[in-house]
Amino acid sequence: MPSILRRHNTIVDRIVNVIQSGTITTDQQVGAANSRLRPDIIVEEDNKVLIIDVCCPFDSNAEALCDAEQRKLNKYEGLKQFFVGQGKQCKVLGFVIGALGSRHPANENVLRQLGMSKRYRSLFRKLCCTDAIQGSTNIYWEHLGITGGSVDADNSE
Repeated sequence: MPSILRRHNTIVDRIVNVIQSGTITTDQQVGAANSRLRPDIIVEEDNKVLIIDVCCPFDSNAEALCDAEQRKLNKYEGLKQFFVGQGKQCKVLGFVIGALGSRHPANENVLRQLGMSKRYRSLFRKLCCTDAIQGSTNIYWEHLGITGGSVDADNSE
């Protein structure tokens, strides 16, 4: 698996692991929607649907993270309308962590929607930023052709 995808999936997995209720679908098309889109996470509970899509853009300027989130919202608008058409409440949420570890303030809404306590949100933000930085370091080492140099949170010194 390419390092870029591994960095992304690490953050997706971290989010999935904290979801406490609902039916969780990851990286799957919604068959009935006639759409080829594959959101990272769909959480369905009762009449509510959360579509969460993660991205790790390069944090080159102040607008980069906002732009990335807006692209996610635009991308999944049609899928949102599909669920609304079924009589469900649906929210599309982008979860944006910069490749260098910056975080988008709108991520707080995602964490609140998932029911995280204020205290755990503080830790979760740090963990996601660390995941992004570690993933970017691995991408850089791979680019340089360095093998066996990947950073692993469990083995880093």
